[in-house]
Amino acid sequence: MGVPAFFRWISNKYPKIISPVVEDNSDFDNPNPNGELDNLYLDMNGIVHPCSHPENKPPPENEAQMMLDIFKYTDRLIKMARPRKVLMIAIDGVAPRAKMNQQRSRRFRSARDARIKKEQIEKEMDYKRSSEILKGKIIDDSVKSDHVHWDSNAITPGTPFMDILASSLRYWVAYKLSHDDDWANLQVILSDSSVPGEGEHKIMNFIRSQRLDPQYNPNTTHSIYGLDADLIFLGLATHEPHFRILREDVFAKFSQGSNNRNLSLQEQMFMSEEEKKEIKRKESEKPFLWLNTHILREYLKVELMTGIQIPQLHRNLDFERCLDDWIFLCFFIGNDFLPSIPSISVRDNSIDMLVQLWKQNLPYLFNNKKKFNNDYYLTRDGEINLPAVEVLLKSLAAMEDGILRKKHSQEVAQAEFEKRKKVMRDQNKNSVYKGYKLNEDKQFVNQATEANQNMALYSVSDNKIINNVSAKGAKDLIKDQSIVKSKQTLTLEESNKKSQSAAAALRERLATNSKKRKLEETETEATTEDASEEPESKQAAITQGKDSYDPSETTGDDEKIAYEVPNSQTGKTYDNYDLIRVWEPGYSNRYYKIKFNLVDDEQVLPFKKQLLYHYLEGISWVLLYYYQGCPSWNWYYPYHYAPFASDFGCLDFQKDVKIKFDEGTPFRPFEQLMSVLPADSSHNLPEVFHDLMKNADSEIIEYYPEHFDIDMNGSKMPWHGVPLLPFINEKKLLHHVSSKYDLLTEAESFRNQNRSELILISKKNKWYKTWAKELFEEGKDKISFGAKKTNISGIVAKSPEYDFVGSTEFPLYENCEDNPFPDTINNQLFIKVGYDFYSNVDGKRNKSMILNGYIDPIQVLTQDDKNAILYGGQGYAVRQKKGFTHQQNTHINFAITVGPPKGKINIYHNRPGGYLGLLRSNEQRQIHERQLNSGVDLYSQMQQHNFQNPVPGPGYNGGPVHGGPVHGGPVHGGPGYGGPGYGGPGYNNFNQGRGGFNGRGRGNGFNNRGRGGYNNRGGYNPRGRGNLTGGPHRQGYLPPNNQRHF
Repeated sequence: MGVPAFFRWISNKYPKIISPVVEDNSDFDNPNPNGELDNLYLDMNGIVHPCSHPENKPPPENEAQMMLDIFKYTDRLIKMARPRKVLMIAIDGVAPRAKMNQQRSRRFRSARDARIKKEQIEKEMDYKRSSEILKGKIIDDSVKSDHVHWDSNAITPGTPFMDILASSLRYWVAYKLSHDDDWANLQVILSDSSVPGEGEHKIMNFIRSQRLDPQYNPNTTHSIYGLDADLIFLGLATHEPHFRILREDVFAKFSQGSNNRNLSLQEQMFMSEEEKKEIKRKESEKPFLWLNTHILREYLKVELMTGIQIPQLHRNLDFERCLDDWIFLCFFIGNDFLPSIPSISVRDNSIDMLVQLWKQNLPYLFNNKKKFNNDYYLTRDGEINLPAVEVLLKSLAAMEDGILRKKHSQEVAQAEFEKRKKVMRDQNKNSVYKGYKLNEDKQFVNQATEANQNMALYSVSDNKIINNVSAKGAKDLIKDQSIVKSKQTLTLEESNKKSQSAAAALRERLATNSKKRKLEETETEATTEDASEEPESKQAAITQGKDSYDPSETTGDDEKIAYEVPNSQTGKTYDNYDLIRVWEPGYSNRYYKIKFNLVDDEQVLPFKKQLLYHYLEGISWVLLYYYQGCPSWNWYYPYHYAPFASDFGCLDFQKDVKIKFDEGTPFRPFEQLMSVLPADSSHNLPEVFHDLMKNADSEIIEYYPEHFDIDMNGSKMPWHGVPLLPFINEKKLLHHVSSKYDLLTEAESFRNQNRSELILISKKNKWYKTWAKELFEEGKDKISFGAKKTNISGIVAKSPEYDFVGSTEFPLYENCEDNPFPDTINNQLFIKVGYDFYSNVDGKRNKSMILNGYIDPIQVLTQDDKNAILYGGQGYAVRQKKGFTHQQNTHINFAITVGPPKGKINIYHNRPGGYLGLLRSNEQRQIHERQLNSGVDLYSQMQQHNFQNPVPGPGYNGGPVHGGPVHGGPVHGGPGYGGPGYGGPGYNNFNQGRGGFNGRGRGNGFNNRGRGGYNNRGGYNPRGRGNLTGGPHRQGYLPPNNQRHF
C-alpha cells in the first residue's frame, strides 16, 4: 500500500522491531537460526518486480531467464525462512475497482515515461551519429541502439506474461515437491493471477479462514514476505501474536566488486575460482530483515495505554481494540484507495498527532459512550463507529489551520536554505579560478571574475547555457556588466579561448547526459533545479501551471521546482497548489474551485458534502477490506483529490452518512486489462481489443488518452504527481469488451477466466495416500479436513489441470539455453488439487482478538525502551542522543522457542497495587506526576506487598483509611492490602474482602470476586481461572491437555 516513508518512520521510532535475517546454509532440518516458523506466505509481486528489472545487474534478456531468476529468488527466501508446515504463493489477481484507479494511474504514467525515454534515447543516438559523421566516420545505419525496453505493464493479471508465470510456478513447485526432501512435509498453496484479489489480501483471507476453525492452533507462527507498507497493518490486524514480516533491506547498498577486507592477503591469493564467485555473488545480494510485529505490539501497548488519567477507563481498555484504532488512524495518512488529506503526512509526524488526539478524546467518548453506540472505540471488527470518528475528525479540523500555517512557514524556511545552498554550490562549481588570490578587494574582484567567466561560457554554442546553471542564475551573475568592464582582470577573448576547450568536453558529456533527468531520488535528498535548454520563460510558465508564457505577467517565483519539461506530445505538468494559499483564510473554498473547477461559492458547500460522504464511505471500505475481506468489488472513490479535515465540520454524520456496500462481482482479467492499461501496452491484450483502444472511432477511445495532464499538487517528487485521467464508466466498458468475447481463441478464453486456489503436496507427505485413494481411486468429489490433523482446514477437490497418471512439462522451452530442470515430471510424485478455504467462513466474522490458549512471546523491551517512547521528547532528536535510532535486535536469540522463559510464566502481570481502591490524595498524586514526568519510575515504590508494614491512606473514593467505614462497611477488610489473611466485610458489606498477596480473599469478594492465591485465583461472577476456586465456569490459561473451552 502506498504510505510514503512509513517503513522508515516506523523503524526509526520503534527500532527494536527490526532484526537481521541470518542466512545459514546448513541442513534444512537443523534448528532454524531465525526461530522456528510454521507458515510462510509469499506476495509474489514483491519478487517479480525486482527480478524483472534488478538494481545490481543488467535486466534479464528474455522472459524465460526472468522465470529462472524468480525461481532462484524464491528458493533463497524459503531457505532463509524454513517453513515447516505451509507455504503459500500468492500473485496479484483481478483487483477491486477501488484499486484499479491507482493501477490505471501508475500504468499510464509508466507508459508515458517509457515513451519519453525512448524519444530521448533516439535523439541522443541521432546526436552521436551526427557527431561521428562530422568527424568523417562511416556509420552503420543498422546500428542505432542496443536498448530494448521490456514493458513492466505486463505484470498485470490476464497478460501472456502472467500466464507464463503461473504455469512456470506450478511446474517449479511440482519439481521441488518431487525432488527436494526439504519440501517433503510442506503443503503448498498456489494462488495465481487467475484467482481474484490482491496477493497480500488473498493471504489474509486464508489466515482469517483458519482462525475460524475451532481446531486452529493459536500459537501458529506466521511470516509474510513483501515490500508493501500495508503488510505491517495487515500483520497487526490479524491479531496473531506470532507474526513477522520478511523484507529486503531496501536501504542497503550493494558492494561494488569483490570486497574481501575480512580475508588476509594469503587467503585471497589461494582462493579457488568457485570461492571467489561465491563471495562476489553474496556481496551482490541485498540482505533481508525481519519486522517483528509482536515487538511492535509491545511498543504500541506502551504508547496507547499509558497516560490514561481516568482509572475506570484504564481498567476497561482493551489493547486489541486500541490497536485496531491505531491502524484506522494510519489509513488517513495514506493508502492505495483514497488520496491523503492534504494537511497530514508521515513526514510531518501526523501519526503521533492523531494518536494524541485519540487519547485526548478517549475520556470524553468513555464518559458519554451511550451517545456513541455504547462504545468508545473508533472501530469494532472492521466496522467504523461513525459518531466516535466524527469527534476525532472534528478535533483534527479545529487544528488544521495551525498545521497548515506551520507547514508553510517550515517550507519557506527550507526553500531559503536550499536557495542559499544552491548559490554556494553553483559558485564553487563555476569558479574556474578557484583559489586565485588578488591584491584588490576580495568580494569585488570575485564577483567580476565570476560574471566574466559565465559570459564567456554563455557565448559559446549558439547562445545556450552548456553548463549546469539555470538561465536565471546566469542572468544574476552577469547582470552588472559595467562593473565587469571597469574591473575585469581577464579579457573576453582570453576567457573564450579557455572556455572553448571546456565547451568541447562538455558537449561530449551532453551527448549522453544532457536530457537525462534523474526521476528517482532518495527521500532525504533535496530537489534542485536542473539545467534546461528551454528558455526561462517557457520553463517558468510550466512551473507555475500556465498553458503558455505571458511576458506581461511575472511572479518572481524563480526558485520553484522545475519539473521535467513536457513537449507538445505528452500533455502538461503543472502545479497550481500555491494558488490555494493554504496559509491564508478562505483556502478551503479556493481549493475546491481550483481543483474541482467549481465556478462560484454557492456550488462549494453542496459539493463538499458530496465529497465528504464519498471519503467517509471510502475509509469505511478500506477498514472492512483489511479486517473482513473485500466488502464491494465495484465501489471506488470517484475523485482525484481528498477533502480538507476542516471540511468535516459541515457534515452531520448521524443525518448525512448512511454507509452500505453491495458486494458485487470481480472483473474478468481482460476487463481489468481494458480498465488499467494504456494504448501503448495493448500488445498485452488479444488483438480483437486493439481497435477499442486505438481507433479514433471507438466508442470508448476517451478512456485511453495518449496525452494527459499531471498535477504536482504541491509535491516536489515527480512520481507524487496526480495524473488527471478520466474515470471509467463500468457498464459502458463492460458492454463493449464483452461484445468481443466470441472472437477469442480457446487459449485466450482460458486466460480470461477467474479460478480458485490450488494445493500441492509431495508423495512423502502423510496425506498423500489418503488423498490419492479417495479422490483418484474411489472417485470422491471432495474431501473436508480440519487443522487438527493437517495443520490447515478447508476442502480439496480434483483439478481439471491435473491428471494423476500423466506428467507435467517444462513450460520454458523457448529462449532457455541453460535449462537446469527435467523436461517432464511424473504426476504421481506429487498431488495437485483445487483448494477452497473459504468454506470455514460461511458468513462468520473474524473477531479482533487474540484467541484463547496462546502463549505470550518473549518480552523484548526494557524499561529504557519504554521510557524512550513515553519521555523521549518530541521527534527523534532525544532518541538519537540516547542511541535508540537504528538499533537492531542482534542481542536476541530468536532461535529460542517462542514463548515465555522457563520458570517465569506469569499469567497475570503485576498491577499497581490496589490502585482502584487506594487512590492517593491530590497532593500525593501531583508529587508523583511531577516525578514521573521527570523520568523517575516510581512503580516499585508505589506497590504495597503483604510483607511490608501497612501504610495508612485514603479509602475508596476518598473515605477513611484502610479498614474504616465507607460505602457500607470497612473498605477491603482492614489495614494494608486487604489486611493479613482474611479481611473483614468488604465493599458494600460483601463478605470477606481481599486477603494478603498469597491468600487474597477466598470466597465472596467484590461482586463475588474471590481472589485465590497466585495460580489459585478465584473467579469473577464467579468465573474460575487456572485451578479455579471461585466458580465452575470457563477455564483459563493453559488448562490441562491444552484443551480450550468455549
